[in-house]
Amino acid sequence: MIKLITPAAPAISTADLRAHCRIDGTEEDAQLEAFLAAAHQYCEDFTGLALGSQTVEELLPAFPADFELSRFPVTSIVSVNYVGLDGVEMAMSPFSYSLDDYGQRARLWPAYNTSWPETLDVVNAVRVRYVAGSLPATVRSAMLLMVGSLYENRQDQSTSQTHSLPHGVHALLALNRVNLGV
Repeated sequence: MIKLITPAAPAISTADLRAHCRIDGTEEDAQLEAFLAAAHQYCEDFTGLALGSQTVEELLPAFPADFELSRFPVTSIVSVNYVGLDGVEMAMSPFSYSLDDYGQRARLWPAYNTSWPETLDVVNAVRVRYVAGSLPATVRSAMLLMVGSLYENRQDQSTSQTHSLPHGVHALLALNRVNLGV
């Protein structure tokens, strides 16, 4: 299970959204921000990336043999806590594990010549808090295309537009799509 601790800041400033949509005033700001939130969620779901720096906590019943973190790219590990066999929650030293962030999926490993500690059989016995996220330029461009399209076409289809997403959105997002099956 994932718990969002600190959500990502808006990926694109309202001023940049206004400039992209060629809007002079601020009357449409709330609508632009809503469109950006929708575009952000769509892009995050499509690519499998955490977009924008966000702090998350991953909760597990025990340490898995292959500890693959759910959000990526991972930029840092904040803490690794667990409930020991004595029922006491303990914080692991940063020297007792390592982060492998060289693939599409980040993994935590016990330090060399050690193993994960045993945990009490309770819900959420292991809590890993980490920072994940980035915003590739191609994803930012896809978000701008989507916001512009949503602003110009308030309906799903019109007589002048017969597609739901602007051309190029999937092509831009596919450049950063994480292979979730690996």
